[in-house]
Amino acid sequence: MEPSQYVRLLKQRWLFLFLSVALGAAIGYASTLLGDDDNDAGPVVTHWTAGEVLVVKNSLSETGIDLQRVAVFATAGEVPAAVADTRGVPRDELAASLRTVSDRAEGKITISAVALSAEEARDIADAITDELLVAINAEATAQYDADIERLTADVDEILGEVAFAESEVDFFLAEADEDGNLNAQAQD
Repeated sequence: MEPSQYVRLLKQRWLFLFLSVALGAAIGYASTLLGDDDNDAGPVVTHWTAGEVLVVKNSLSETGIDLQRVAVFATAGEVPAAVADTRGVPRDELAASLRTVSDRAEGKITISAVALSAEEARDIADAITDELLVAINAEATAQYDADIERLTADVDEILGEVAFAESEVDFFLAEADEDGNLNAQAQD
């Protein structure tokens, strides 16, 4: 078709085109008037997410705290079990509502909890974080105590070796003094 033919077609059918556009606009406007009033309130929130961020300083990372391990520890095992028991909720349900993200580059762990209310989500995230810190401190204290015990045993062993060496030296000096070798060497 040529462009002139398009113009001629629009001139012949302008009334049909105008009525089609007007009818579509009227139907669209009517559908907004007859629509559901519940949608005017916006989307319905069915759950809330709250989170806590733990920042691990470089000095702790150098001492062997693995961020991935801590993130798993926050969502499985003793930490969520203790919080679930305290809150009186099933352990599986609480564990399923938790999410963790660890960021080694920035040295942080984000712990998120999903719940039916914002307050509940915040309380769960806070409780998990608090319990996680207690568990990390308990583990660090146990490791510190084990290290102290091991080092004390090493020091006791070294002191025993030093005492044995001193007795050997005393024995050698006593024998050397009896033979007179020590006095002769001292005069030279």
